[in-house]
Amino acid sequence: MRLVLTLSILALIFSNCTNNTSSKSSCMENPDSNSRLLVIVGEKLNITEEPYLLDSTTLLSYSKFKAHYRILEKICGEYNKDTITFTAYDHYGFPQFGNYRYALLYLNITKKGIYHEIYLYSDLYKTKDGRWASPYSVSDNGRLNENKHASLKAEKIDFAEEVSFSIEGFTRAGTNKWFPEPYYKIDKVRKKAIAVWGNYVPELFQLQKQTVLRARGVFGTPDSIKPRELQLEELERMRLTKKDSLELLKTWKSLINAIKTNDISLIKAISFDSIVCSVCEGMPKPYYENNLESIGMFIDSAITNLKKAELWPSMEKNKYKIYVIKYPERKPKEVLLKADESLVVYEISFAKDLKMDNIKRLQNHSFEFVKIGGKFRFYKMESY
Repeated sequence: MRLVLTLSILALIFSNCTNNTSSKSSCMENPDSNSRLLVIVGEKLNITEEPYLLDSTTLLSYSKFKAHYRILEKICGEYNKDTITFTAYDHYGFPQFGNYRYALLYLNITKKGIYHEIYLYSDLYKTKDGRWASPYSVSDNGRLNENKHASLKAEKIDFAEEVSFSIEGFTRAGTNKWFPEPYYKIDKVRKKAIAVWGNYVPELFQLQKQTVLRARGVFGTPDSIKPRELQLEELERMRLTKKDSLELLKTWKSLINAIKTNDISLIKAISFDSIVCSVCEGMPKPYYENNLESIGMFIDSAITNLKKAELWPSMEKNKYKIYVIKYPERKPKEVLLKADESLVVYEISFAKDLKMDNIKRLQNHSFEFVKIGGKFRFYKMESY
């Protein structure tokens, strides 16, 4: 499905998610904005993907979703209905907040509609005293080291029911990274990480005001250095030419066939010596570390693990999307760039439902290529 995000809508997504004067006191917002912030505790009713037409003025880079939620609590802002429908855009496919029944959501109310503040949410669970809380988040607490304004201190949470996450297939390092003790209790028998520490909604909201919402200009003046989650805004999205499209798909099909037939020489000829490799970690699994591995490790892992993860149908039946993005990141040593040039990545991405134990979520898998001397070379395979 070909999707497009027009420049005007893109501007709305990344614009200040702020309120007008009638409610600015409740959200402490920037009065100069022509949009309003609404922060809610929401219960998912349904989320559906929406197509939209090709626009020659911009790039196909985001998926568009219509989300319908029941409002359980209004944390900030004004809205007079019990349910709300809003638009969510996501570069990685299905929005992550949709994987949970309850979530703390940040919405931007504008004249053209209601939009989700991109990537910003917390999964929520009831506590025994009737409040809402979220388990300790490595991502949220990571922002404390990147922003001098931020403060957040986790505390023990008495959840009404066990809040746990599968660690099936995790390495020890992966478990320690995503579910560190004592914030989580690791149950090796049931292969679960049980949430012990976390934060309540007021503290979660305060953290976003000090970090992401501040960086987006919603609360105070942004710092000159943006948090890592905003780097996506700085990427330059490019259009895929017809010539590059044909050559990229030709390379993609060659890689698929080489993997299936175990044509080692061909795989090495169109790949870097080392690539980021999720398939090397074993598949399927809930989370991937996406480590840099040798191309030999990729070859040894791909045919077995791609089949185990049942990814071949999606790879072979053209059920994927193509993105072209210029990244301000470190380039492979084989790529020669001028001082003013950035790495251009050609991404073939597809999604698949993951069902493991009691977990059901939509995972995204991408094969990425870079162009050298007029030819494409395999650069990265990531899963998230």
